[in-house]
Amino acid sequence: MKKIFLTIIIIISSNLKSQNTNLLNLPKYDKQWYHFGFTLGLMNTNLKIDYQQNSSLKNISAISSPGFNVGIICDLKILKNLNLRFIPSLTFTQRDINFTSFEKESNKDIITKHKQKKIK
Repeated sequence: MKKIFLTIIIIISSNLKSQNTNLLNLPKYDKQWYHFGFTLGLMNTNLKIDYQQNSSLKNISAISSPGFNVGIICDLKILKNLNLRFIPSLTFTQRDINFTSFEKESNKDIITKHKQKKIK
C-alpha cells in the first residue's frame, strides 16, 4: 500500500512545474540602463542630550515629535550585476528643547522654563 501511494505521488509530481517561464511581465524593463523611483517615510525624532551639570540649569530635555521624508531613487546600471544608486531625500521634522533653570530671589528658588524651537 505504501509503495503504491509513493508511486502515485512520484508520477503526479513529475508532471508539475514550479514556475512558468513563458510569460514575462515587462520583458525589456531590466535591460534599461537607468531607473527612477521615489520614497516616502514616517519617523519620530528624539534627541539625546548629554550635558554637564551647571549651577544655573536644572534640566535640559527634548520632546519627541513626528515627521516625514520624501526622496527620489536614481538607479544607474553599470554592469550586469552592478548598479550605482543615488537616493537624495528631504526630511520635514521639528525638534523642541526645554531648558529649566534656577533663579535666586530673596532666598527662594524659582524654576523657569524656556522653550527653544527649530534647531538645525
